[in-house]
Amino acid sequence: AFEDRRDAEKEMQFAAVSFLLPDNSVFVAYRGTDTSLVGWKEDFNMAYCEVLPAQKSALEYLTRIAVLHSGFIYVAGHSKGGNLAVYASAFAPDKISRRIISVTSLDGPGFNEKILSSEQYGAISERVRTFMPSASIVGTLFSHTGKFSIIKSRGRGVMQHIPYNWEIMGGGFVTAAERDGTSQLVEVTLNQWLADLTAEERRTFIDTVWSVLANIDIDGLGELLEGKNTKAIIKNYNALDENSKRLISDTLAKLRECAKGSLSELIAQTKKK
Repeated sequence: AFEDRRDAEKEMQFAAVSFLLPDNSVFVAYRGTDTSLVGWKEDFNMAYCEVLPAQKSALEYLTRIAVLHSGFIYVAGHSKGGNLAVYASAFAPDKISRRIISVTSLDGPGFNEKILSSEQYGAISERVRTFMPSASIVGTLFSHTGKFSIIKSRGRGVMQHIPYNWEIMGGGFVTAAERDGTSQLVEVTLNQWLADLTAEERRTFIDTVWSVLANIDIDGLGELLEGKNTKAIIKNYNALDENSKRLISDTLAKLRECAKGSLSELIAQTKKK
């Protein structure tokens, strides 16, 4: 039941696969973001959308698999896939949700307070476990509940997000005592920045930034830095009206201010320790 779909019109990127286990249970796995622009656009839309198209697809996929197989269910995903795993498990019909043994988010972003406080999420929260590397960035976005494990990774910085870098001993991950300072700084900064912006301000900012990438013929983010594409991006930015340029600069200025405040707060907390 492998699926891999992109829909530029819906701004959706979704992939999932299921594994049948010897005891007749099924393991449902959701993939995270690929390198496509539409995949990353959907990630950014998470900042203002109540429900992403990929979340709806994840719920539909889990429901379909649960109908095909009658055993217990394990659900997991990495990065955005972790978010999809939790969302689908929480909002699945009760007769399916009761069959779910565990839900694992591997450095996946969290949710807004509306979802976290919902009755559906509350029913599944005790079965949710989140793993994140000590330098996590993606996994610190938005809010989480449930059990957490901080793990060690051989990667540096954002490369810690890649699960192939995660350290394993025997049948489990090698754990760390706490997240590093950079991860904590990014968490406080980004979440405060998002809290200071209304949903409409977030949407307008994201759509405006993404308009700068319009009409560029690329398949993935790696191509953005190629010479011809960089020139096209600069040309598109220069073509923006003054209000759009001001919107981008003002919103990024708020991000810088949040970063300064977060850094000062973390330094103060470190001195107290």
